[in-house]
Formats: sequence, C-alpha cells, structure tokens
Amino acid sequence: MESLAGGLFGGAGAEIDNTITAVTSANIGNNVFIKAKEIIVEAINHVDKWMNQANIEGEAGGLISVGGGDSDTTISLSTLATIGDGANLETVASSSQGDLILRTLNDLKLKDKVILQAAGGLGSGVKASATTTAETDLARVDIGAATLKSAGKVVLSARAGGSW
Repeated sequence: MESLAGGLFGGAGAEIDNTITAVTSANIGNNVFIKAKEIIVEAINHVDKWMNQANIEGEAGGLISVGGGDSDTTISLSTLATIGDGANLETVASSSQGDLILRTLNDLKLKDKVILQAAGGLGSGVKASATTTAETDLARVDIGAATLKSAGKVVLSARAGGSW
C-alpha cells in the first residue's frame, strides 16, 4: 500500500490488517482397523508472509509533515492429528520400513517491511509499526482408547516453529 501527501502541511498514513485462521486435521475415526507396511497420519499448517518489498510505503512533504503506517497480522492455527477410540493401527513390514508416524506442525515464516519518509521545513516526523500476534498456535496429537502396533518406530510429534 502506498500513500503520498504534500503541501504547506503534509500527512500520509496507511493501515493494513491481516487475519489468518486455519483449522487443519487428519483423523482416523472410531473402530477403524488399518494394517499396512507404513502408516503416516500428518496435519500441517504453513503460513508464509515474507515481505521482501514494503507492504506499506509512504512519503509526506511540506512545511510541517508527518507520516504513519501500521501493519497488524493476527494468526489462529489449530492443527490436530486424532486417532479415535477402538481404532487399531498396525504396521507389518521389516524394521527398515514399518514405522507408525503421527505428527502435526505449524510452520510460520513472517516478515513485514514498512517504509515511511517525512521531509519538512520546520518539522517532520514518522511513526511505523508492524505487529504479529498468534492468538492460537495449537499443534496436537490426540490418541483415544486405541491400539497401536509397529514393526518399526512409533513417532509422535507436535511442533510449531518458524522464522520472523
């Protein structure tokens, strides 16, 4: 977003609000029987807001000039892998295969860029802010009253991470 202003008194401003909400689930229901060489139950959320150029850019000029920019991002992620009651999961391959993997991941890549310029004769000022708030960052593996058997490894993983 770009904002320009000029004159005896100049002011420029911009505001961006982003809301990201995702509910992702991988489920095996109640009383389900699965027998396989390998079993992978996986739920993943990727959020990629990586600004290489400014998402807010503004310039104000005049005898007195001011500028302001605000970028707010709110994130709510719920990522679940669920095995229901009475489910029976079994891998039957050799140890080089045969893994039983249940995992969830919230992967965040976040970067904002705000550029504001104010040039004035008697006075000038700028204010810029960029905030990211994770209201919910849930990654969870839920196993009900189920039976899990593996010829290889059993891997349970619930993770969240990223770059900003």
